[in-house]
This record gives sequence, structure tokens and C-alpha cells, in this order.
Amino acid sequence: MAIRDFIVGEWKTSTHEDIKTVEKGRTSYPSTTIGITALNRSGNFVMEDFLTRLQGRRGMQTYREMSMNDGVIGGVLNQINLRLRTAKWHVRAMDDSAQSQRLKRIVEKSLSGGSLPWNYTVSDMTSMLTFGWALFEQQYTSDEEGDIILGGLPFRGQTSLDSWNFNDKNEVLAFVQRPPNSSKSFTIPLKNCLHLTTTPSINNPEGTSILRTCYRSWVYKKTLEDIEGIGMERDMAGVPMLEFTDEAFDPLATANAKVIDYAEKIVTNVAKNQMQGLVIYPGMKFSLVQGHQPTSEIGRAIGRYNQAISISLASQFMTVAFEARGSGTVAEEYNDLMLDTFDMWLSIMVDMFKSQIVRRLKIYNGLDKAEVDVVPTKLAQRDLVDFAAFMSRLVRNGVIIPDDKLEDQIRYELNLPDLDKDSARKLSGVVENFLGEESPVPEKTNQDGGFVQVANSKAVPCDGDSIKNENSNEYVVVCKGIVVNTTHADTLEKAMDTAKVYQNLGRISLAKRIGKRKDKPVYRNIITI
Repeated sequence: MAIRDFIVGEWKTSTHEDIKTVEKGRTSYPSTTIGITALNRSGNFVMEDFLTRLQGRRGMQTYREMSMNDGVIGGVLNQINLRLRTAKWHVRAMDDSAQSQRLKRIVEKSLSGGSLPWNYTVSDMTSMLTFGWALFEQQYTSDEEGDIILGGLPFRGQTSLDSWNFNDKNEVLAFVQRPPNSSKSFTIPLKNCLHLTTTPSINNPEGTSILRTCYRSWVYKKTLEDIEGIGMERDMAGVPMLEFTDEAFDPLATANAKVIDYAEKIVTNVAKNQMQGLVIYPGMKFSLVQGHQPTSEIGRAIGRYNQAISISLASQFMTVAFEARGSGTVAEEYNDLMLDTFDMWLSIMVDMFKSQIVRRLKIYNGLDKAEVDVVPTKLAQRDLVDFAAFMSRLVRNGVIIPDDKLEDQIRYELNLPDLDKDSARKLSGVVENFLGEESPVPEKTNQDGGFVQVANSKAVPCDGDSIKNENSNEYVVVCKGIVVNTTHADTLEKAMDTAKVYQNLGRISLAKRIGKRKDKPVYRNIITI
């Protein structure tokens, strides 16, 4: 089948065989681009949003008002902020080389050596969710060991945005800052910054705020709340009315214009507050016309917009909890979904930190061959029992073979500390001593002092009465009351191999089958590690 292809500066009709030849010979490949990003801007001002109120500096002020004046939005953002701040950032060397180990120490010092705790910086990073972007200036210093480390990441507030500097291809080059109440501006090159955005779409330096999709609901809700407040005051207190009792008084006469203006101010501004009070002149009569009882329609509409805001912020679990309409399982599922979303945002921050900060630390310290990874702890918690059972089945069935990388990943998934190889407990030495030729295993030893009865993979302690003895070479490995080797080992050596897999999960017991009681197998503990 013929296709259209652009090769060596001209259009031609090519077949798949032509493409294969070109790819094999590497006669031509695209090394430059022709088009530019479709970012909508006017000069140095981004005009991507079709609502002018959400563009540029005015847009930053609007998002700030939404985050600070709305209870639902503020509550969600505060929860996100606090959750992300609790995550620990772990640095891992990708190999055992001296360069990777040194870069690991440099990055760790950069995370802990600033003037403020790192979770304060993370708090500023989460502002990118409110505004769509966040910007920090990079500041480096040399420590006492001669390493160049990150000395600080001063935050540059979004409401100080003036404009951006672009090149001809719509690539942003610098951030122009104009602090509030100042006529002086500062041009900060982006190459010297940590620049975070929620989305990489069309190279927009302002990203997209997570509040953007709930802006419409927020506007209607805000308007209805104002109407509701005024309406409730008028309905419950009454509508002010001022009458002129003098029949000769002409409200249209020019001479009476100031009197009419005064009367209008009275009925407009009168309220039961600290400014309560009236001055009535002769010929005037003030009264309150009783209104209707407040309606609940506005309240239901406001609740509907609150729910729309929550859904747009991926936090419907809050609505479920407040309305008490969902079961505990439903609420937990929404909570898990929200934590997964938090993990995604945290990973975006970490990826940008690696690409913009770690890369520079690597270059500045001359560690070209060093490879490290920065991994945050997961906020979404796994069910440890289900996870352990799942991993156990994979290992038993030979789907995966435990190794150091797998252990690192499991420790990460369970928010466990990194493995310290120098202080790690070694089961292998215990196994060698236990199976050594000079120390044969007694046929019946009782180092743990008891028996266990096994049913449905659960090992329950029992006494030694009423046991029908039988001669069996069957061993089980028990961890926290669970038999982890469903296919029971027929030799002690195989049981020990299984125990090695689970040595870091906790206390391990090995038991040998000695008989039955009430048709259930009974095992005697022979060693506990």
C-alpha cells in the first residue's frame, strides 16, 4: 500500500519497502521541526483561557479568591496540601558505583539542607494545583565536603505574575515578576528555575488549574449565597418601607431631590447590626413589611453546586460522607481514588524535580555516569494481608523470583524503610547452622514450645492431647498465624528455602506434621526465627 512520505526535502509516494530501506540505511531522519505550538498569546501574555477573567494576573487573583473564600474548595486544597507534605522523598542509587553513591548523598543533602524543612517547599509546590503552575528560583551552594548542593528554592508567588518572555517558536524563556504595590519588575530566566505545571499541553507555562472546571459552579454558587443571605434577612426581618405622610410633598420636585436621596439610603442600608439606627424627620413614617418564610430551593441549589465542585475536584467521597448516603465501602473506594490522585500529583512534582534539579546537580558535580532515582512514599495504603497473600502466590507458583529490586519495590509500596544491607537480619546463617552436619535436626524438637492445628491456611495453637500420630515428612512455614507455603514442603531444606523468602515479614516458624486431631492436621513447631 502506498503512503505519503516526506523524505530529503520533497514529497513523494513511498511504499512500506521504501520506508524499510530508508530506516535501515538511515539516509534521512527528521532532525528539526517546522511548526510551532498552538499556544494562544498576545505578545508576552498568555491568552489560552477563553474567559478573560481567568487570564494572566487577573486569573491568578480569581483562583486565589476561589481557594480562600470557598469552604469546599479550600477544604479540598488544604487536605491535598497536608497529605502531600507527609510524603517522604527517598533517594536511591541505581547501581553500586562510587559516582551514583555520591550523587545520592548530594541529593539527600539538597533535600535536607535548606533554611526551611522540605515539607514547607512541598507545600509551596502544591500551589501549582490551585493556579496551574508554580515557580521557584534555584540557588546552589558548596558544602564543607566540596559538593555543590541545592542551597534553597525561593518561591515566586503566582499573583506576582506580570508576563512571560517567549522566542519565535512559542517556547517560554523567562518569567517576568512584578510584586504587588511595586512598579519594578524582575526578569527571571526559566533555566535558573524549578518550573512546575499541572499539564504540559501546548507548552503553556501557566498550565491548567484544577479549579478551572469548577469555576462556573463556583460563580453560580457565590451568586446564590449572596441572594440567599440578603433574602433571608429581608424575609425574616421584613422589607424596609419609608412613607411621606405630608400629602403636599412632591417627590418629583427638584427641591425635594436630596430628601428622596436620603430616604432611599435609609431603606437600602438599614440593617440589624452595629450600625443600626435611623433619623426620621417630620412628615416621614418608617415601617417593615413582613416578608415570606425563607424557601429551601436556594439551599438545594447551593448544595447541588457544592456537589459539582467536589466532583470536579475528584473528591466526591466528601459529598458521600456529608450526605451519609453511601456505605462505608463506597466511601473507602472514593477515599482510595483520591489518594491515588494525590500520588499522581506527587509523582509529577518529583519527576519535574528530577529533570530540573537532579540533572543540574549531576552536571555541576561532574558525575556524568551517576544514576539515581527520587521516589516519594505512597500515600495510598495497600491492604497488607491481601498484598502479602498475592505476593505469596506469585512466588509459590514461580511467576516471580525474589531479588533485591523486587524487595526495594515492595518496601516502597508498603512505605517501609530502604534495606540496610549492613544491619539486615540474615536467615541463611541460621539455616546453615540448623542444617549443619555437626548439628543434625532432632526428629522432634520443640523450640517454640507447642503445636499448631492447620485449617484453611491458618495455623491455630493447640495442645498435644488427642492427636492421632502418623509418620509424615511434611513441613509448613508459618508467619503471623498464616501458612505461607500452600504446597507443603516434603523436606526441611525446602521449607527453609521458603522461609528465606519471607524472612523480612516478621517472626517465622517451621513446623513438622505429626498427626491429626478431629480430621485436621497437627504440626509440631521445630524452630522459630
